[in-house]
Amino acid sequence: MHITSRLLIAAYIIILLSWIVSTIYPSHYNWGFHLFAFYPDWYIILCLGLLLLFLLPSVRNHALKIFQRCIHWCSRRSILLIFLLLGGLFAITIYFFPSKLHLLGDGDIILQLTPKDPNIKDVSGNFRDQPLMYFIIRSTQFIIGGGSPVDVDFVYRIIDLISGIIYLALIFIFLHFQKIPKLEKALIGCLLFVGVKLQFFFGYVENYSILTLCITAYMISGWLVFKEQIHSIVPLSCFILMLSFHLGSFIFFPSLFVILYSVWERNKRELAVSAAITIALGIVLYFFTDLNINQIADRIVSVYHHELLPVFGWYYAIFSWLHFLDWINAHGLIMPFALIGSIIILLSKNNKPRLKDNLALFLIISTACGFAFTLVISPALGMARDWDLIATFFIPQGFLFIFFVIGYLSLPEARQIVLMIIVMLIIQNVTWIGINADENRHLRRAEMLTNPKLSGTIPKVYYESLAKIYWRKNDYTQSSRWYERYLTIDSSNPRILANLAEVYKRLGEHEKAFEVLKQSASASNDPGVLLNLGVEFLKRNDTTSAVNMFEGALNLDTTFAHAHANLAIIYHSRRLNNLVIHHATKAITYGLPEPAIYMLLGNAYSAIDDIDMAVKYYEMYLERKPNDTRIVSLRNKLRYSLSGQR
Repeated sequence: MHITSRLLIAAYIIILLSWIVSTIYPSHYNWGFHLFAFYPDWYIILCLGLLLLFLLPSVRNHALKIFQRCIHWCSRRSILLIFLLLGGLFAITIYFFPSKLHLLGDGDIILQLTPKDPNIKDVSGNFRDQPLMYFIIRSTQFIIGGGSPVDVDFVYRIIDLISGIIYLALIFIFLHFQKIPKLEKALIGCLLFVGVKLQFFFGYVENYSILTLCITAYMISGWLVFKEQIHSIVPLSCFILMLSFHLGSFIFFPSLFVILYSVWERNKRELAVSAAITIALGIVLYFFTDLNINQIADRIVSVYHHELLPVFGWYYAIFSWLHFLDWINAHGLIMPFALIGSIIILLSKNNKPRLKDNLALFLIISTACGFAFTLVISPALGMARDWDLIATFFIPQGFLFIFFVIGYLSLPEARQIVLMIIVMLIIQNVTWIGINADENRHLRRAEMLTNPKLSGTIPKVYYESLAKIYWRKNDYTQSSRWYERYLTIDSSNPRILANLAEVYKRLGEHEKAFEVLKQSASASNDPGVLLNLGVEFLKRNDTTSAVNMFEGALNLDTTFAHAHANLAIIYHSRRLNNLVIHHATKAITYGLPEPAIYMLLGNAYSAIDDIDMAVKYYEMYLERKPNDTRIVSLRNKLRYSLSGQR
């Protein structure tokens, strides 16, 4: 067996051991390797046992024979039929196993802030780097709903599904141009398919599924340009689209020079045509996405000042052990074999001459650019949750690995080894997709990924999201736990304090709720918070403090019907009838036509001897509560009194 194969098997064993150890001791520190920890024992034993079996040459040989028979069957069918079969199977799998929760990325934030109505402009910062993605989201909403509100989660599921099918089509196009045996084509296709994280296409709410397609198309078209199989306009157009779907894709600009140089060497006229069309496309997209130079300049300045990691001097600087650990985890989760596999094959003598061609240079520069981006950009949500952004910029290294594997397949045992790697990547993808397709597994992993040192600059976002999820599940104990953890970072957020107070109420801890409400009211400009605190004062018979709270709420919002209603109740108990009439009337005017309010008005007008108005409001009350015999009796007496006066 060649030394390259031995080293690849050693890498396989190292990855497998890291999975086993991380399954036994899962934590945020091994987030790229601990996926099996959230599954039952039988699944862990089945998967890891299968991976151990592939260390046996006889098992690899038997598996390769089965794979060969499948490829032989496929080779006798049309390529269109095979694509339709695989695409249909892929679409069905995507449909039945979408992500159920969205706490392991920006998804939860996107769902909260993106309007369901396509006619309402999004004012969040979720699309500031992805101008064309915003247009795609809004257009899809409009097409599905015809201008009516459409659930944002459903929109992303549609986009992800379509992106997944297009991604499969790109692989078929790439394989079509490869002049290698059919079995090796199939191995390369499988390796490419499972090499990029398929999670993007399984109802994952994020803005990177189409960016994944653009970067993949850029790498494929760039590859084919060097083989003189397609026109250079294709990768240049893909590059412009990459920029439109994420401005950070500009990091790949150096790799574009390799394409331009290669085309310049063989056909200067082609280069001129490609450049002209690309510039025209760029101008069209510039205006189409409603961008302007000032926005781009402001974004560059913002990235420079706020989103670049320091080189040294911070616990999460570029050259810090925590950042390096995060980066290794990112590789372990996204492309466990691409980097180490490329290095191993690169070191073998039979592959070194391949580095002299322009294609190798293009792939290496693209990979280096992607690495540079992932090393210097500060992951605002922590790399474990910003894995999706990192994954898109890791795509070039996947193609670099494919480049080396094509040369490696000339070795006798190489096909078996590559199939073994494919099986490992399939199991990893299935395991990851299964976590997000199950609420409980997803939630358990989300709770684990909350170490402040590895959670970016805003870890409290996770705590609030977890608290809300547990609130919806009626698990108020866990909800209070995460709200309390939020307050360890920001103890003065009135919204969180108000939410925690409500959780305490559900737990029956009324004194805690009262104290938290008082904290919230002191820091809040929300009339609802003051209203809730006023109600708590009422329960304690402290009507003076309750009045202060309700009046304070009205100072913030004079149309707050509930505050008017509560003041009407208090003033009724004090027999301040004119104030009762004022606030009760306001409560009804501002949208609170409750029966009790009409009864208060009837009582107040009766007390000041305005019989006509008293009868009027009693009758309005009885329209809503016709069986209240006491009010019926009062109304009848007033009617009798009124008829006697007349």
